[in-house]
Amino acid sequence: MKVCAAILTGGKNSRMNGKTKSLLDICNRSIIDMQIEILDDIFDKTIICGKGIKNKANYTVIEDEYQDIGPISGIYNAIKNSDTDYTFVFSSDLPFLNKNMIADMIKLLDITKPEVLIPSHSNGLEPLHAIYHKSLAPKIEKQISEKNYKIRECFLNADTHKFIVNKNYNPEKSFFNVNTPQDIEKAILLCKTN
Repeated sequence: MKVCAAILTGGKNSRMNGKTKSLLDICNRSIIDMQIEILDDIFDKTIICGKGIKNKANYTVIEDEYQDIGPISGIYNAIKNSDTDYTFVFSSDLPFLNKNMIADMIKLLDITKPEVLIPSHSNGLEPLHAIYHKSLAPKIEKQISEKNYKIRECFLNADTHKFIVNKNYNPEKSFFNVNTPQDIEKAILLCKTN
């Protein structure tokens, strides 16, 4: 199954005092460098969607077509500009991507072939760590044209399968995102855990 990856970098970073979250140092490396290390082992191609990041590791950087409407713009931009039918779309503020979980998601995708494959765990669903099919692009574009920017609508009105996240994937760490300066301190502690 051919899948590419897309890092969403379009947030305003307002809770981080305007600092670009993906460039923050965690574990003596930037978050995006930590992500790239994982991605390069899994995907042939990764694109960066949004703003605030100059060309990184020769990845294609695509500015959001729609500005200031939230993550739905990045999801749309990613799947529209992907060269593959499926795109693993995730937020740039997730420093601890789990390689085994992403690989297992792709394996399940090959069996189920849904429009959306979304992780599900005790804290809910993870739409900013999900795999989307290209067929959703016109649906999301229509949703945006109707000024409906809720990500949930992207998968509620699609053939969506849940990827059940068990404890072996360490969801507390795998889905930890850095939104505030306090989260940086938590992330540094998580660097020392398995």
